[in-house]
Amino acid sequence: MARRRKKSPVSPGEQGQDVSKSRHRRPEPAVAPPSSEQQLTGLLDRFGWRVGAIPVLAALVASLNSVANGFAYDDLAQVLNNRLIRSISNLPVMFTTSVWAFMNNQKVGADDFYYRPIFGCFLTLGYALSGTTAWGWHVASVAIHAANAFFVYLLIREISSQPRLALISAVLFAVHPVHAESVAWISGAPDPLMALFVLPAFYLYIRYRKNGGRLKLLLSVLLCLPGMFS
Repeated sequence: MARRRKKSPVSPGEQGQDVSKSRHRRPEPAVAPPSSEQQLTGLLDRFGWRVGAIPVLAALVASLNSVANGFAYDDLAQVLNNRLIRSISNLPVMFTTSVWAFMNNQKVGADDFYYRPIFGCFLTLGYALSGTTAWGWHVASVAIHAANAFFVYLLIREISSQPRLALISAVLFAVHPVHAESVAWISGAPDPLMALFVLPAFYLYIRYRKNGGRLKLLLSVLLCLPGMFS
């Protein structure tokens, strides 16, 4: 049978050293609970891009009252009296004429510099969907504005890495009255249309600079082009 090893006796001096160390040992500092700001940041991080639904909702609440509006000023000419937008087959024409080409029966080339083919396509598709029903046009404008608020959130979050800052900025963008004319006036759609393409293009470019990926760069360029022609 194996013999048990006897423990060596501890001298009184060693016992005194252990007691002295235990008396002078500093207590471990208590861990402070997370602050409300840290809890909010953690919550926003947990939900990620889905937090963008908040500025979308803010944009809808701020702009849905415009759906009851009718046509105003340039809308009468560009929507109600524009013969070029009444047929989907005229979509290619939008890339060879001015927005105001219908005013002088000109189909090839333009006599002014108001070249916005994407806006012309928007008018053509809008007429195919809504015709002369004003509320359908206004619903489209509000939807574009809400989408832009979502992209503002994604973009600022990607640039700053601060979801709280991104949320506040996107909500301010969604409800700021500076957008009232562009959203409530159908003929003011070129500005929101441009943002609809440029904002995701910029977002994808920032992602490309951070993480690489040629697909992100390609999509960024492809989105930027229609933004410039809006």
